[in-house]
Amino acid sequence: MKCDFEAAELIRHFIFLHRNSCVCDCEAANPSQNFGRVFSSNFHFLHGFVTILMDSAILLYGVLPWFWKKSCDTLESIGFDSENEMYHTLAFLAGVMIWSQLTNLPFSLYSTFLIEERHSFNKQTILLFFRDMIKSMFLAVVIGPPVVVAIILIVHKGGPYLAIYLWGFMFVLSLVMMTIYLVLIAPLFNKFTPLPDGMLRSKIENLASSLSFPLKKLFVVDGSTRSIHTCIVLKNYLFFTLH
Repeated sequence: MKCDFEAAELIRHFIFLHRNSCVCDCEAANPSQNFGRVFSSNFHFLHGFVTILMDSAILLYGVLPWFWKKSCDTLESIGFDSENEMYHTLAFLAGVMIWSQLTNLPFSLYSTFLIEERHSFNKQTILLFFRDMIKSMFLAVVIGPPVVVAIILIVHKGGPYLAIYLWGFMFVLSLVMMTIYLVLIAPLFNKFTPLPDGMLRSKIENLASSLSFPLKKLFVVDGSTRSIHTCIVLKNYLFFTLH
């Protein structure tokens, strides 16, 4: 159902972007519209089609069971107990993560350094691209195993209330991740500089006060070092608020 809905939305978007009429007569909007036609429709269609083919091949040829068996063989070859469910699951997920990174890498490189570069949206270098990818994999290695182990333990100990326990764990995990994101994770990818006192800061604080918005801190984020799509960051969390 979700795939059907997303496909319908994508087709609708594709038809709209390829109309001859322009919503805005402003010439400055042309690069953005051209980018939308190429990236959001043509490239998205191609990427989605290749993804469907790959997913179908994975199901048809039993790639995931093969990965599961190979992860067992890998554990045995390096001296780990392959009968340990936690080790086996972590090795399997590591293999799937590496496979996913490799298969998505060509599309990411093409969209970033060809499509976005052609339309003057890209700002990152190839070094920054791979550095971000390595950092993301490092975070997955650090955060992923404890979460996977906790889920396995909940599955074994949950009993008839497994669904409730698992939902509660994921809910708490989402709150924790939202809380630590700007403190520990985001600084690995972006530089946060406190907004100095001045007219801009005063206007933002006055606007927040007029809307009863719980403004705590204001930061300038170098979000444009990678792309000029996103220039504003707004985060409002349970335990603190950062902007």
